[in-house]
Amino acid sequence: MNGSLHGGIYSVLLDTQMGMALRLKTENNSATINLNVSFLKAVKKGMLRSDVKFLSLGKSTAVLKGTLRDGMMNSLQNGIGTFRVFN
Repeated sequence: MNGSLHGGIYSVLLDTQMGMALRLKTENNSATINLNVSFLKAVKKGMLRSDVKFLSLGKSTAVLKGTLRDGMMNSLQNGIGTFRVFN
């Protein structure tokens, strides 16, 4: 191992952040239908942050884009998530 976590761990963080943003906006539960992730740079030690943007929000589905960044605001990972929204 080179001291880093598997990229899937960071994908879970991104998926969770998008799901929480959706929950805050709709006040409804949701489930991930599809998650497409692009790994841009290796994650190093330090703080991480995520930015979430709504691409579409319908009655039963939503599409969000999430970006995981390091403390220097470099993009590490991008993801597009499609979610089923439960009313």
